[in-house]
Amino acid sequence: MKTLLIATDFSANARHVATYGYHLAKQLRANIVLCHALNVPSECLQTGTVPWPAEVYNDLVQDSEKALAQLKRRLSADVGSQDYQPDIVCTQEAGFVEDVLNTVAETYKADMILIGMHSKDALSTFMLGNHTRRMIEASVRPLLLVPQVWTARPVKKIGLCLDLNQDKDGHLIKELVAFAKLLDAEVVLTHVDPKVNAPDHGLRATELIENLSSELDYKKISFKVVANDNIEDGISWFTRNEHIDILAMIRHEHSFLNEVIKGSNTKRTARQLSVPLFILKSNS
Repeated sequence: MKTLLIATDFSANARHVATYGYHLAKQLRANIVLCHALNVPSECLQTGTVPWPAEVYNDLVQDSEKALAQLKRRLSADVGSQDYQPDIVCTQEAGFVEDVLNTVAETYKADMILIGMHSKDALSTFMLGNHTRRMIEASVRPLLLVPQVWTARPVKKIGLCLDLNQDKDGHLIKELVAFAKLLDAEVVLTHVDPKVNAPDHGLRATELIENLSSELDYKKISFKVVANDNIEDGISWFTRNEHIDILAMIRHEHSFLNEVIKGSNTKRTARQLSVPLFILKSNS
């Protein structure tokens, strides 16, 4: 993983995301692209053009450039003499947030896109935002959602919520484990199920871990079944009790995560889920 793309609107929350992303980049020994999407007026919805007067547009670009440069200086100052210091590139474009981020991700070959959660309620309010929902739907890269309540710190443990009945996610699981290996972080695979002692879960998980460990030469992988009739409660329990630093989920067309994105009634669970959420998109 060589490049992290960090979205910013220069708000306090966005600065928090940038700080988190900078520390993650240091741990990964990766570089950073800071990106600001200039707001698109409502008139652009049908035309796809930006009908601002030239002087207004130029002022917006100049303000964006100054704010990006200031954020870059602030991040670059947060480094010890012996620390790895990521290279930081700043860019801004006019357009819809998801279009700008996807274009910039392709241009700079970003491996991951980081954006912020905009509420203490974590996913609940965050998922109701149109920008975020469209970004989750449209992102061309894995997406890391960072809540305001999460403090930047080394990533030591990554949890991956699995559906053990899904056979098409092997490449995404490998991608997640390879990411963890770069961080030297433990990976805990979990499956939420009321039948905690179901023998087929253990057999499938053992085979999966053995294959991953052998293929990726990485041993810090374990598995835990969480017994709970409610998937949301089970995930929240797992995150808290396993001291997870990043929670990863694979998004399918029919999944818990997809129901959250579509605005299902998950506010109570969302308030409990206050760790960074790493979204990997499945084609199935």
